[in-house]
Amino acid sequence: MKRSSQGEQNSSSKHHQVQKSSSPMAQIAKELLTLDAEAVLTLKNGINFKKNPEDGKCYIIYKDEEGVRACKNQCKHQGGLFIKDIEDIDGRTVRCTKHNWKLNVSNMQYVNPPQSFMQDELVVVWNDGSLQLMELNPPDPWLADPKVQEDLEPGEVTVGFQLFSSDSQ
Repeated sequence: MKRSSQGEQNSSSKHHQVQKSSSPMAQIAKELLTLDAEAVLTLKNGINFKKNPEDGKCYIIYKDEEGVRACKNQCKHQGGLFIKDIEDIDGRTVRCTKHNWKLNVSNMQYVNPPQSFMQDELVVVWNDGSLQLMELNPPDPWLADPKVQEDLEPGEVTVGFQLFSSDSQ
């Protein structure tokens, strides 16, 4: 998922339809956390733990020169909370309190166990200096109502290619 930088300004409401359709593949965006402009200025480079004062749910916001990434503070393995990893020298990794799984928040990849899962990333929406963390449901709408694979009929699809020469002759 692309990182969101503050220059990307968007607006949204508490709940809104991302795709307006009667199709079951429509996504709903739910606002999970809002940080006003003042709170955004307090975000340090690296890992930031934030709690929603309304519902008590926790989130991780990772900030660097490329922008901001965010996820729920909940391990995919068995739902444990992440804490700062004292072995992390780069300031990018958090550790699960249940089974010591580790997540690199800069790329949302679990590093312990290696090459296992990707953490579900939240959408970051900027609005006049404030930011909102949004969750899309379903996250992958094409998986919510998968279609049966069908065979192609002969001649239904044509794939072609053309070779180009780098010579100017």
